[in-house]
Amino acid sequence: MRGSLRCCTCQARTAREGTVNLIQAIGKLKRSIGIENGIRELGVDQDAFDEVLSRMAQTAMADRCTPTNPRQPTEEELEHIYRKSY
Repeated sequence: MRGSLRCCTCQARTAREGTVNLIQAIGKLKRSIGIENGIRELGVDQDAFDEVLSRMAQTAMADRCTPTNPRQPTEEELEHIYRKSY
């Protein structure tokens, strides 16, 4: 695990370069510890995912942590995030 942590040291000359470097470092860390890239890779069927998508977004909206976010998401935005994570 110690070697995995070293992959997260990101240096950059611009904010954009830093963002790209961070995304790459997170991907490298995920691969090194065996985290899948998305929900599909975990074996979740597309139809099953679509069936519960709205309910997942509604549950996230009702979560008591959601109002503490710096930006309040809409239910549609949460569904979009879930779709992107599939």
